[in-house]
Amino acid sequence: MLTILKKANKKIVLSLMAIIFLTAIIYFAWYWYRIIQEINWGKNISLGNSLSLKINGRAYYKKDQIQIQLLSIDDSPNDSGAQFSATNYKDGGSAKFYLNKITVPQIPLFNLQVELLDVNTNNNTAVLKITREN
Repeated sequence: MLTILKKANKKIVLSLMAIIFLTAIIYFAWYWYRIIQEINWGKNISLGNSLSLKINGRAYYKKDQIQIQLLSIDDSPNDSGAQFSATNYKDGGSAKFYLNKITVPQIPLFNLQVELLDVNTNNNTAVLKITREN
């Protein structure tokens, strides 16, 4: 009777260890998949929230398959601005656009509205707010 319990316990322990091992593998695979997605496509765009991009940094709006990339920052005495590129993978369109804080702070882009909130020339970042176009 005791040997039957020992064998049953070994099977239970081995089964639990296998489940824990598989769970860990699945978690790490999902974790690395998300990191690779961010590297390939950029930060996830959440409409209505601010988004900070460094030069050559990208952001991706998955629903409409739109990617925005910060190309450069221009620091002039009167106004700071930034040059961007955008690609619409769903419709095949692309655009380059320039935003600055005073004269052109926002622009319609595909079916979105892109607004420049801030430009920081010290760390080469631009902060955007992206919403649905009205």
